[in-house]
Amino acid sequence: MGKINLDSTDITILKFIIEDPKISQHTIAKKINKSQPVVGARIKKYEELGLLQYQTGINFRKANLFMVIVNLKAIDTSNVWPMAKYCPFIINAFRISGKYNICVLLASTKLEKLYKIVNFHFRMNPGIKKISMELISDFARDFILPIDFNIETLKPSMQDGCGDCDFCQNKKIMRFEQPQND
Repeated sequence: MGKINLDSTDITILKFIIEDPKISQHTIAKKINKSQPVVGARIKKYEELGLLQYQTGINFRKANLFMVIVNLKAIDTSNVWPMAKYCPFIINAFRISGKYNICVLLASTKLEKLYKIVNFHFRMNPGIKKISMELISDFARDFILPIDFNIETLKPSMQDGCGDCDFCQNKKIMRFEQPQND
């Protein structure tokens, strides 16, 4: 499925929901001079298309957590996606343009864990040609994202990566190894 086109009514409805997720369909309908069933049908359509989603998370602006941005120049960007999916320290990853081609967000209650993850998965990796790591020291606005608190039980090391996480257990994808040609 491609990108979804939004008309001015869609944008207005979504704006109200984003500003106040608990706003009623009736209230939105009154504000935009449409009926509640019309507003309800549009909201249902947004949800079915995956355009409007609801997410519970931690407000990084208020939590005592460390978040880092790691910019990477990877030989093959598709090799980062399995790590982004399975490594519990990685909040998300993005393909970007410019001198780096991947941006990764990582979080933990301990900064030293993040250093070990970055060193093991990226700095020691021959598939990564360039790396930059920046600690986020403050947020201008609330920044709410889910976090896997199972990371508290993991003890990252330079030998085992995260250790017991699903990603590090799969040694084939862990080091971005390319399949051997026979």
